[in-house]
Amino acid sequence: MLIHFAAVLCLVGAVSSQTNCSGKSLVVYLVGTVSSQTNCSGKSLVVYLVGEMSSQTNCSGKSLVLYLVDAVSSQTICSAKSLVVYLVGAMSSQTICSEPESVSQLKAESNSVSSIAVQWEPPSNTECLEGYQVCWSLVDGTQSNCTTQTLQELETTNITGLTGCTNYVVNVTSVGSSGDYSETVNITTSSAPEKMRRVQIWSSFVSNITAVWTLPSHTQCLQGIQVCLSPRDGNQSNCTIQSPHAHAALTFTELTPCSHYIVNVTTISLSGEYSEAVTVSAVSAPALSQLNNFRAVSTSSGIQLYWEAPTEGTECLEEYSVCWKITGDSTTNCTSQSVDLPPSLNFTEPEICANYTFTLTASGVRGESGGTTASAIISLTPDSISSLKTRSVGPSVIVTWTPPSEHPRCAEQYEICWEASLDDRNCTVQDSSVTTLDITGLNYCSEYLVGVRALGRPDNSSQVNATATTGPEGVSQFKAVNFSVSYIAVQWEPPSNTDCLEEYQVCWSLADGTQSNCTTQTIQELETTNITGLTGCTNYVVNVTSVGSSGGYSETVNITTSSAPEKVKRVKILSSYVSNITAVWTLPSHTQCLQGIQVCLSPRDGNQTNCTIQSSHAHAALTFTELTPCSHYIVNVTTISSSGEYSDAVTVSAVSAPSITRVNNPRAFATSSSSIQLDWEAPTEGTECLKEYSVCQKIVNTPSNDCINHAVDLETTLNYTDVEICTNYSFILGARGERGEGASTTVWAIISLTPGNVSSLETLSVGPSVLATWTPPSYRPQCVVHYEICWGSSPDDQNCTIQENNVTTFDITELTPCGEYIVGVRALGKPDNSSQVNTTAIAAPKPARSLTFSFANATSIVAEWEAPIDQSDCIDYYQACLVVAGKTVCVNQTRDITTAYIPDLRSCTSYTVNVTAWTDGARSSILSEQVNTTAAVPDVPNHLHVNYADGNLMNVQWRVPTVNYECVECYNICWKEATEGQTESCDNSTDLQYLITGLDGCGKYSVNVIAVGSIGSSKASQVVARTRTKVYGVSQLEAVNITVSSLAVQWGPPSNTGCLEGYQVCWSLTNKTEINCTTKSRYELEATSITGLTLCTNYVVNVISLGSSGTTSTPVNITTSSGKVHSMSPYLGVGEVRIVAIAPEKMKRVQIWSSFVSNITAVWTLPSHTQCLQGIQVCLSPRDGNQSNCTIQSPHAHAALTFTELTPCSHYIVNVTTISLSGEYSEAVTVSAVSAPALSQLNNFRAVSTSSGIQLYWEAPTEGTECLEEYSVCWKITGDSTTNCTSQSVDLPPSLNFTEPEICANYTFTLTASGVRGESGGTTASGHHFISSLKTRSVGPSVIVTWTPPSEHPRCAEQYEICWEASLDDRNCTVQDSSVTTLDITYISGHTSDPGFILSKLIRRGSQTPDSISSLETRSVGPSVIVTWTPPSEHPRCVEQYEICWEASLDDRNCTVQDSSVTTLDITWLNYCSEYLVGVRALGRPDNSSQVNATATTGPEGVSQFKAVNFSVSYIAVQWEPPSNTDCLEEYQVCWSLVDGTQSNCTTQTIQELETTNITGLTGCT
Repeated sequence: MLIHFAAVLCLVGAVSSQTNCSGKSLVVYLVGTVSSQTNCSGKSLVVYLVGEMSSQTNCSGKSLVLYLVDAVSSQTICSAKSLVVYLVGAMSSQTICSEPESVSQLKAESNSVSSIAVQWEPPSNTECLEGYQVCWSLVDGTQSNCTTQTLQELETTNITGLTGCTNYVVNVTSVGSSGDYSETVNITTSSAPEKMRRVQIWSSFVSNITAVWTLPSHTQCLQGIQVCLSPRDGNQSNCTIQSPHAHAALTFTELTPCSHYIVNVTTISLSGEYSEAVTVSAVSAPALSQLNNFRAVSTSSGIQLYWEAPTEGTECLEEYSVCWKITGDSTTNCTSQSVDLPPSLNFTEPEICANYTFTLTASGVRGESGGTTASAIISLTPDSISSLKTRSVGPSVIVTWTPPSEHPRCAEQYEICWEASLDDRNCTVQDSSVTTLDITGLNYCSEYLVGVRALGRPDNSSQVNATATTGPEGVSQFKAVNFSVSYIAVQWEPPSNTDCLEEYQVCWSLADGTQSNCTTQTIQELETTNITGLTGCTNYVVNVTSVGSSGGYSETVNITTSSAPEKVKRVKILSSYVSNITAVWTLPSHTQCLQGIQVCLSPRDGNQTNCTIQSSHAHAALTFTELTPCSHYIVNVTTISSSGEYSDAVTVSAVSAPSITRVNNPRAFATSSSSIQLDWEAPTEGTECLKEYSVCQKIVNTPSNDCINHAVDLETTLNYTDVEICTNYSFILGARGERGEGASTTVWAIISLTPGNVSSLETLSVGPSVLATWTPPSYRPQCVVHYEICWGSSPDDQNCTIQENNVTTFDITELTPCGEYIVGVRALGKPDNSSQVNTTAIAAPKPARSLTFSFANATSIVAEWEAPIDQSDCIDYYQACLVVAGKTVCVNQTRDITTAYIPDLRSCTSYTVNVTAWTDGARSSILSEQVNTTAAVPDVPNHLHVNYADGNLMNVQWRVPTVNYECVECYNICWKEATEGQTESCDNSTDLQYLITGLDGCGKYSVNVIAVGSIGSSKASQVVARTRTKVYGVSQLEAVNITVSSLAVQWGPPSNTGCLEGYQVCWSLTNKTEINCTTKSRYELEATSITGLTLCTNYVVNVISLGSSGTTSTPVNITTSSGKVHSMSPYLGVGEVRIVAIAPEKMKRVQIWSSFVSNITAVWTLPSHTQCLQGIQVCLSPRDGNQSNCTIQSPHAHAALTFTELTPCSHYIVNVTTISLSGEYSEAVTVSAVSAPALSQLNNFRAVSTSSGIQLYWEAPTEGTECLEEYSVCWKITGDSTTNCTSQSVDLPPSLNFTEPEICANYTFTLTASGVRGESGGTTASGHHFISSLKTRSVGPSVIVTWTPPSEHPRCAEQYEICWEASLDDRNCTVQDSSVTTLDITYISGHTSDPGFILSKLIRRGSQTPDSISSLETRSVGPSVIVTWTPPSEHPRCVEQYEICWEASLDDRNCTVQDSSVTTLDITWLNYCSEYLVGVRALGRPDNSSQVNATATTGPEGVSQFKAVNFSVSYIAVQWEPPSNTDCLEEYQVCWSLVDGTQSNCTTQTIQELETTNITGLTGCT
């Protein structure tokens, strides 16, 4: 068996073959009984030998890992550069590995006070090498420590935790794979002395400086301290060495006054080594004391600053610095002033009411003095706030105000006060930056007066007031009580206080806040709402807010709930038999979110459930078989949503039994006067599960039922005894099994007997009728079927009628007056009727005739009438009755007297007189007439008084006269001022009050009231009263200066201003919400500005005059449109102001979408409120001219416009204006545009370093050059902030020679092309300059390398890297600090006789031509090719840049250069479906690598007009237009995922199919 390159070999079981394995990367598993000979070799080899091994295994490789597990008796020979052997189990093998070699070139790389870093070279043969052991100790061998290091780590170790100034011995030993050690290699080295802990300047004066320092912790190895002083701007140093035991301080004297110095202190060890220096700066100058008496004084023209010079340290004083800052601002400004000028400064034109803080410092050579501050402010009493608004939420009022429009800084604080009554006032103060306050802890449903004023100096502003009514209390116990797929029922408890509760607002939305809806509900409705029209399986947020009668809202209470998956519409049992049941169901309306239907069957009396889940697309039925016969089961069906949620179960009961038919031949019949027999026959079908019979008997038309169960094993006969006579019984029979009852059958039976006589019979005669009344029989009353009533005046004159058995009265009509009749009643029944019971009745006489009144005065009348014709003999007496005001008084007269006298009546009163004729208990019909008593003069009205009085009116009231009040026809009211010579005014009233109007305020009036009757009037009743102070309404109210968000109203003062105190101006929406008010003093202008209004919204604005005694005038309202007053009503309660688009809202944004040589396309974003717009005007005009091209289009049209046929490369102005419905124009929104295409990026920009500078090359842009003007090149040195630029005409060649660059400076060049439209995107390139020098000297097997730092700009050398190599695969390097200029390269094995060879290699290595790149791959995306390459496998550091070139033909070649760290490039702007040759080569020195090529074909053009054309809860249909070029088009790939990129899926579609795809299996609302 032979395996090459990369392989995994598994030999399992009994293996007796010879196996040869080789590969670059090889893994071999030998498992089981292996008796083969195995030869394995590879660059990287892993061998597993598991089981009983008796084979000979030869393994070799550069890196080898060998696992020997269990009983191994083989001979294993392993050799490798890196070898790891694991021996596990019983081993009897022989393993041979060679002893490791020692390391070489062990040296200390860097030393510090507590650590030493050592480094070595590995042995030349590492086949049996396992790792390294590094040990260190003191020179005497004590304090020894060791550490191990694997082959995979670098050949270096950092030894830490050492003691400063101490000698250590460090040795390194190679450790073999068999545990053997090489010879030890060691060095002796020392840890560095510790540096100073701290150095500081103790004191400094004009000519001396004293420095002090703190010694390090370990001073036992120090021999001295070196202290040096040097000028900051020079190299001359003054150094002193003193004992470490001397005083740790030194004073330098005779210094140059006011000069800067550097002090550095270094420790010196006993062996003469110097520590790291600790440095501090110093100045030969005393410290400045603080300035004195700094003050800021406000003047009429500014702020004057004064101060006094410092008292100490002025020898090196240079200038004063004054900085100022306004409190609350972040900006600080400063100015300086010479010390030669007087110590003062005039700060002119400060901001009014701005609080300035001034900081004064004195600056000298040694630095600044401590700052001294002073403050000043130019105070001015602040104006009142501009506006005040309130909004109520529950027991809180949110107050918002606008700062004063003039000098808002003068408002230092705001005082907000609120009160519900005069003794309940609260106030708080807020900072001037705050313009809103949430007043909490108020009472629900209460009205508060809220006032805000600005606090300032020297005084505070006047207070602006507004009223606010707090909202109602919020609801409680809010919860969802019912769910379905399309609705959620929520329920809540009302607030405990519902005084001002008007309604509830219920809102719901998706959990992300979208699809929000609201509804309102009055408090007369139940506290519950059904939210309908929802989507199944969706989370919703529902909240409820109480709404008050004043429009205030409570706190919102919310819950999060979900709509359940819709349950099945119906479940029923289609059929059932002895051992099976079939259930069917009707699916819900919405099945798109269902993943299945769960159908469960369980015994009714047990918990064992048999459930089946089937697809929602399967047949909606399921049959359960092999059931227990005649058993009860429960079937429930549940829908399962795609997210795994279950709907409510729909349940139905079932029985494994057939249905039962009716019983046969049922009969019921009487067997005696008190018993009934019932019999029947068994059903013909379904008797397998028959359990019993159900027999119910009841009296017909009664609710109660008497039921029994009759066992099937008894005879089918029942006897009922003690049955009520004459009662109709019904018997209902049914056969009952496990499945229930069959259809029932009803039979009837009755025991009939003759009823008894009626118990009593009475009559009542009224007019021509007799009313007969009787009582049912006391004997067998239940046997009465009907009653028969008969009447007659003789045996030959009989009439009869039949009534129901529940009727016990009958009105016999059309009888002869005064006639005698026999009336009889009997009960009708079965088998016979009762006897008749009789009585005698006399019919009433005819009524009296011709009722008249022979006499009537104010207090009595005489009534007369005539007797009926031919019936005077049958009348016993007459009854005359007087009826008035619901009361009746009667008098009886004999039949011979037909007159009656009625005294003691009221005058001017109408009475009713009724006359009735009576005989033997019967009365005739009533004869009725009206009569009036005569008139009399009324008495004086009582209790005249003033009910209420106002500024120009008075309401008086009185009571009726005591005597003859009935004769009052009206009242005469007269009034006049209670001064001499005033005219009296009069009016009449039928009420007991009168409103007198047109009076003067504060006037004294006399009022008289007289009662007027038909025959005379009473005396006058008099009162004297005063009117109240009156305020008159304003005049000429009008709206002016209407804008999109504000208006100003102005008015004329009232005609009479004597009692006027001020005005109240209120405005609100037309539905009386968002009410705001402000007050104005009578001494202010009759005008106010109303701000913060909404565009195109109706508002009610009214003005009320305020009186000194708290009285108010009638509101005056206005209605305005297009800014003009149409009407003014001083009496109407409602008026409107329409805010129209005099200045309609301007566009949010206008931008240029695209521009080309002859056309420009502009797009815009409409304002928030478009309901009052009629059009959009778009104008284009040359930037340097006035001629405009304007177009007006609908606000509902596409928000874009293209201007064509323009002058190429020209500048234009586009402005867009909105036009209101009334024709007014908004402010224009303007944008600049150029009829020029965009410039593409420049190509192939590169910077090439030359001996004289840096040469820049580029190629012109590929697009947009029609209006190209010039090139701009900017450069910047890495690490510097300065950028320099130069320009070059497009007429010159595309190159630039950058001369005299700074040596070792890394330049970044940015190239842009400039045209009329602007600049292209910048393209960058980098370049830099190098210098170097080198000398070598060989000594035995060593080379001493010496070099000289660069003669120019030596600071550019941060470190030196020294590399040497004897072959391409044996390269060594080390890095030295920039202060080191020599290195001894030792232990150069195998070339001791030819050191010159080493030198040539060392010099040649600095300019190695790079190899070609390792690999090149391309990937196409549309008109782009993404190129990826791998750096050269050998010496990748030699690559300075990569050059990438591509061409579609010999005359279409493009190249670009990328940094050596870049290994990928996206080549754009290629042609679709085209083949390109792409080549990459590595650029280096002295030459470049060869180019590696690959071919790439660009992808096809992308689709267009991609859109979604159909949606549902589980799928989306998308559609697109094919590319314009389909030459290389093969198919489409459609992919979809969630917005966060998860749940990604893709499908492909050939070009023969339609350009549309249905994406299914989606989640709703996602």
